[in-house]
Amino acid sequence: GGDEIPRKAIRLDRITAEDVATQWPPPALVEASIPVANEVRRPHLWLTDDTTISAEDVGRFVKLPRDDLLELLPEGPCGELARDLTLVPSRTRPVGLMLRKLSVELIMQLQELRDATNARGQPRINKAGFLLDGHRGVGKSQVLNLITMWARRNG
Repeated sequence: GGDEIPRKAIRLDRITAEDVATQWPPPALVEASIPVANEVRRPHLWLTDDTTISAEDVGRFVKLPRDDLLELLPEGPCGELARDLTLVPSRTRPVGLMLRKLSVELIMQLQELRDATNARGQPRINKAGFLLDGHRGVGKSQVLNLITMWARRNG
C-alpha cells in the first residue's frame, strides 16, 4: 500500500550510542505495568528444609531465588528451564521447581552415600551411576537440575 514507510539502508558501524538510546527500551516495554504477585494458595506445597528430603516431599516445590539458580548452576540449567524462566514476568519472584518421585529417590540414595569411603578411607561412591530414562518432556532434565543443586548445597 501507499502508507508504507520507506526503508533506508543503515550501516552498523555508523550507529551511535544516542541512536541506540532513542530506540531502546521500546515504549511498550517501559509503559507495561509490572504484574502483582498473588499469594500462594497452598503454602504447604513449598519445601521448607531441603537438607532432609523424604518420600513425603514428592510433589512439593523447592523455592529458589533466581540468584541461587545462577550460583548453583553456573554452567546453566539443562533442558528447557532457561526458556521457562523467561516466561515468568518477574525477575525478583522466586522460582519453584517440583520434587518428582525420581528426584526424591536419588536424593535419598545420595544422602546415604554422602559420607561413603573406600577401603583406604578416601571419599568414594562405589556405584556406576544412575540411568534416567523417559520420553521427551517427562522431567529428566528437571531431575538433573534439582540433583545438581542439592549436591552443591549439601556436599
